[in-house]
Amino acid sequence: PPYRANWKGIVEQSFRRLNTKSLHWLSGTVPREFRVRGERDYRKDALLNLYEFTQIVIHSILYFNSTHMSYYNRDEQMLADNVSAIPSCLWEWG
Repeated sequence: PPYRANWKGIVEQSFRRLNTKSLHWLSGTVPREFRVRGERDYRKDALLNLYEFTQIVIHSILYFNSTHMSYYNRDEQMLADNVSAIPSCLWEWG
């Protein structure tokens, strides 16, 4: 939502995670290093249409929401309710 600066880091890290885990490996993505004049245009290497790209993003989000987060610290209430450290379970519990 607008004017929620406390969510900025969460949203930016979500985009970063999506980029490094799923999109970075696709052909036609923007390389990390700066381009040199006369270098081949990376956009011409793109192989996916908008529908295929959307499917990859959706599957990446579904995969993340169903994986166990070993680094997540659960509080006492979560432990008492036996809530798994899986994003979708945390969402349902909260």
